[in-house]
Amino acid sequence: DIILKSSTDHELKGLEADVYNLKGSIDWIIGENSKAIDCYTKSLIGCLEMNYLKGIGNSYNNLGMVYSELGENDSAISYYNKSMIIRDETGDMKSLSSSYMNIGTYYFEIGNLPLSLTYYFKSLKIDQELGYEEDIAMVLSNIGLVYSEQKDFDRAIEYFYKSIEIDQKHDVKLGVFTSVLNIANVYQKENKLEKA
Repeated sequence: DIILKSSTDHELKGLEADVYNLKGSIDWIIGENSKAIDCYTKSLIGCLEMNYLKGIGNSYNNLGMVYSELGENDSAISYYNKSMIIRDETGDMKSLSSSYMNIGTYYFEIGNLPLSLTYYFKSLKIDQELGYEEDIAMVLSNIGLVYSEQKDFDRAIEYFYKSIEIDQKHDVKLGVFTSVLNIANVYQKENKLEKA
């Protein structure tokens, strides 16, 4: 609070925006969504005043995540799209991949599986170009979930195994566990209980 109260001149505006963004993330994690929205909005305002594009993109993305969790789909996709546009314009490819992932998840959650796949594959392409293997594993698993929902079970299992291979290489136990569980769910959907 002392930093926030004393941060009035232009040199400290960036710090103030970052602090509000961090506080918003903490509030969101503990389920204080209205406080998170307030902090992310304050961060956004500070970033807009300074024309701090990376911060603007992050604030839009974070607002999208909160609104998505609240089921306010129109607000969520609006903020996700604003974030995506800024991240694309600034060439922040890592963050752009994250935006694509969030938009893909948004479309998965509302049942628009073709658009979900489109955005997941955009995220995958960037992650592969950047060599972020742990992010690649996550998006491969999400692609597997879409194929499972589309009842393309062979393709779903193929993507889950690709994800497992990368997660095992990096000792990401939760990722391995999640993909193994997803494979079991596919076998259950196929009535192949001996494999599940």
